[in-house]
Amino acid sequence: MASHLDAHQSIEEHAHALDGVQAVVAARLSSACERSLNSERLSPRTSSFHARFEVGVHEMLLGHFECALLYMNILRKGVLYISTAHLCFESPIFPPASTKLPLARVRSAERCRDPTFH
Repeated sequence: MASHLDAHQSIEEHAHALDGVQAVVAARLSSACERSLNSERLSPRTSSFHARFEVGVHEMLLGHFECALLYMNILRKGVLYISTAHLCFESPIFPPASTKLPLARVRSAERCRDPTFH
């Protein structure tokens, strides 16, 4: 019983520490986005990203990658967009496969040679 309480307390301490880290990251990210928005106009790709996926104006596009989404047991070629708050996939050939996923729902990510985004 005592070891369970210690483990529980440790989990709470870790959760509290993670909350603090998330707050610092959010503050720094917000500051960086604000400086970027104030210092220059948005790139055409970022403007297009905002229009296509209806994300907030302070959300910055970090990168984009060609990949494929396994949708209805068929690989759909498209582009994976990574922003400060979302993962977005767009398939120009098959628009129903396009999707937007909040980063808060992402539990893990790993680099692999498999061309699919599941």
